[in-house]
Amino acid sequence: MLFHETVYNTRWLKELKGTLTSLKLINSLSRHSKHTRGLGAVVDVSGDHW
Repeated sequence: MLFHETVYNTRWLKELKGTLTSLKLINSLSRHSKHTRGLGAVVDVSGDHW
């Protein structure tokens, strides 16, 4: 039981780390594009730049 909890926690931490990385990326994008508002707008702008 404890082993399964450890595996789950490790997977959760990896997902959390990936989410934090995405938030940092979105933060930097939102700083560069001050005219955008909200998460969806930032994602749309990043899509245009790729």
